[in-house]
Amino acid sequence: TMGSCVLEGCVGLSSVTIPNSVTSMGESVFKNCTGLKSVTVDNGVTIIGDGAFEKCSGLTSITIPDSVKSIGNYAFRKCTDLTSVTIGNGVTSLGESAFENSFIKEVTLVGTESIEHFAFKNCTQLRKVILGPVSDIGVEAFHGCTALTEIDFPYQISKVRYGAFAECTKLSTVDFSKAQTSGLTIGDGTFYNCALGNLNLGETGIESLGNGAFATTMPSTDKLTEANLENSKVTTFGTHVFSGRSALIKVIMPAVYGVNGDVTLPNTTFQGCSNLGRVEFPK
Repeated sequence: TMGSCVLEGCVGLSSVTIPNSVTSMGESVFKNCTGLKSVTVDNGVTIIGDGAFEKCSGLTSITIPDSVKSIGNYAFRKCTDLTSVTIGNGVTSLGESAFENSFIKEVTLVGTESIEHFAFKNCTQLRKVILGPVSDIGVEAFHGCTALTEIDFPYQISKVRYGAFAECTKLSTVDFSKAQTSGLTIGDGTFYNCALGNLNLGETGIESLGNGAFATTMPSTDKLTEANLENSKVTTFGTHVFSGRSALIKVIMPAVYGVNGDVTLPNTTFQGCSNLGRVEFPK
């Protein structure tokens, strides 16, 4: 085990190899090693601790082996030159702010089951995300990833929390068609200010849409013209769900909506949808 803060602030350190005899990297072990450019992690490490490489501004790439099970909070936060990350199949959890404010361009999360709050917040160069068996995406996990254009959710997803993809201004394709876990909730402001040209809720387990889930205050980037919720299981709508969607022309409400009794949509559900001409309710 490498203890906490062992090499913190060693600005002259340029490269390091973590041998397979090391199983755990402690908190802040290489934090603020601003000259660190090359890191090799052998297949033996199971835990990368909180803040292990935080603010290593010279680090450009890293391969995390399959032996690693968890990446701690702030592990690579503010690694501002970090553009390439390979995450091993064994990583099941990503800590809070793990890669926040880094410059990674794509990430594949083959084995990851939970993504904590702010994990990739403000990764403005992140263009591609491939999700594995993720069930829980934390608060603002991908907030401000302004290069991200599409996201495809897996079968296991059950919670997409507050602002998870808010301010992803180029995010135009959102596909929930594989998401079959019952009780799936879309949190408040999850896709706030996203372009949303193609919104596919499919025959999904989505039951609740939070306040402002698909709202926007940026009509110039709004591409959402139709929202087809017919085959979803949505029975609960928050306020301002589609607020400001001036490009929206048609909405098909879920077939299950109101089947078991009268329901009332919040007054602000379609506030500012100035071109909305048709809303179809189940017969």
